[in-house]
Amino acid sequence: MSSLGTQKVIVADDDTYTLKKIKHLLEGEGYDVRVAFDGEAALRLCDKYQPDLLISEINIDGLDGLSLLQKIRQNHRLDNMKVIILTSSHKEGNEVRAFDLGANDFLYKPLRPNAFILRMKRKLATTKEEKKALSILRINGLELDSDNGTLIKDQAPIPMPRRTFELLFFLAQNPGVVYNRFELLDRIWGNDATINGRTVDVHIRKIREKVGRDYIVTFKGIGYKFNSTYATVSK
Repeated sequence: MSSLGTQKVIVADDDTYTLKKIKHLLEGEGYDVRVAFDGEAALRLCDKYQPDLLISEINIDGLDGLSLLQKIRQNHRLDNMKVIILTSSHKEGNEVRAFDLGANDFLYKPLRPNAFILRMKRKLATTKEEKKALSILRINGLELDSDNGTLIKDQAPIPMPRRTFELLFFLAQNPGVVYNRFELLDRIWGNDATINGRTVDVHIRKIREKVGRDYIVTFKGIGYKFNSTYATVSK
C-alpha cells in the first residue's frame, strides 16, 4: 500500500469515457490514478502497485469485475485494499454477490461526480486512518515503522533492506503464528518468479544478524514465527 502521502487508485473499465472522467476527477483531488481496460490488467496493476482503492465495472473483458474482486480478496498482500463496484449492470443478485465477496461499496452508473467524490474521500480517509494505526509496532526494545521502512532497537537506528524489513514487520504483526516459506514468499514477494523458498531463509538470517536470534523462532521443516514471548505490542 502507498504511504500516508499520495494514495493510489486503480480504475478498471472498458469504457474510455468513464475511465477518463474518473481519472480526471480523482487526480483533481490529488490521488495517484492508474487505469485498466480489462480485469486481467487490473489484477496485475493491483499486485504490482498495491493500491489503496480499486474501482471496477462488472462487465469488463478477460476477468469480469466480480471474479476480479474474488481474486483480490484471495491475495493476502491486498488485505487492506478497498474495492468499489461502479457498474451499469442491473442484473439481479450482482450487488449481494459483490458484498459477499468483500466489496466495500456498490454504485450504479451514470456517475454523479459530487456524490462520487464524497464517497471516495470517505473510503480513502478510512484507509488512511487504518494504515496510520497499523504503521508503527513497538515490541520489547524494537520500533518498526512500516511507512518509512525504519527499524530502531534500544533507541538506535538499524539499517535493514526493505524486503527484510517487510518480512520482520509481517511476522511481528502476527506473533506466535507459524508461517511456511511459501506463505511468506506470497505475502512479501508476491508473483516474483525469480525467488524461491531459500530466499526466506536468507532474509531470516539477515534479521537475526541485525536484531538477535531470539525474536524469530525456526520450526525445522515447517517455517518461522515471531517469538510470542516478545509479543507485547503497542501501536
